[in-house]
Amino acid sequence: MRRILLALVAMVIPVTVLTVGISGTAGAAGGKIECKAVNGNDTGTVTVSECTGGNTGGSSEALPASALATGGTIDWTSGSTTTIGAPALTSEKATKCPGYVKPPKGTTPPEPIAEKFIADITGDNGDGMLLPASANGAVCIGTDGTITALGDLTISWHPSSLTCTTISGNATSTITVSGCTGGDTGGSSEPLTAATLATGGTIDWTSGGSTTIGTPTLKSSTGKKCPGYVKPAKGTTPAEPIAESFTATVTADTGDGLALPGSAKGAVCVGTDGTITALKPLAAK
Repeated sequence: MRRILLALVAMVIPVTVLTVGISGTAGAAGGKIECKAVNGNDTGTVTVSECTGGNTGGSSEALPASALATGGTIDWTSGSTTTIGAPALTSEKATKCPGYVKPPKGTTPPEPIAEKFIADITGDNGDGMLLPASANGAVCIGTDGTITALGDLTISWHPSSLTCTTISGNATSTITVSGCTGGDTGGSSEPLTAATLATGGTIDWTSGGSTTIGTPTLKSSTGKKCPGYVKPAKGTTPAEPIAESFTATVTADTGDGLALPGSAKGAVCVGTDGTITALKPLAAK
């Protein structure tokens, strides 16, 4: 039982920092979530706390230790959740664990247990995790069942990228973002109203994940590189395509690897008939 309960520590999770770009590129960087404390007992509840990074709120809600016997979901105080599979465990020397005393020669008294673990992250809501992901760390389990961290529980992560090559649709109806690689988008979005990109809103991906952006800051520029552009005859001002660049804050994400708050930037073309296309591939990293 005590060994299996180490699944709890897998809540110190690798979150991929990913800023979503609605056309164009956005920066990405590695980082970490670090939780310095684990407190509880194998016959009661356990809490992970003193956490930095991600969107945990600093600690977990108290969970029955038995709930994680074969993996399970942890609720963070921020309102986000993370789900892990059953951990693989490796025993370590417990000389640095609380309560350890070198046994007299020829005796084998009860001693604390030290365990390293590795576990798969199978689900996440609101903490910016790109799946699949994994976690590792180590804890001490005292002879009375007390669970503590064996040093800081830290997971580092690497940058990831999201690229979408196509936008299709019309400003007066719906548009679709597609040709997407990276993240967990399923390759494209569900149809969404053009207003979602113009005023902010939620993009639902075919994978079941979603990304929410705030109201963008827009800047118009020449549409020379947009489909349908024709150099106007001298002295005329015919209708022309419009090129729009934008920046926006990513305020929420489920399953696509954003650490919040994120940022987005890019550019699109809006044709004279309202057709919307990507001016460049939609990219983020």
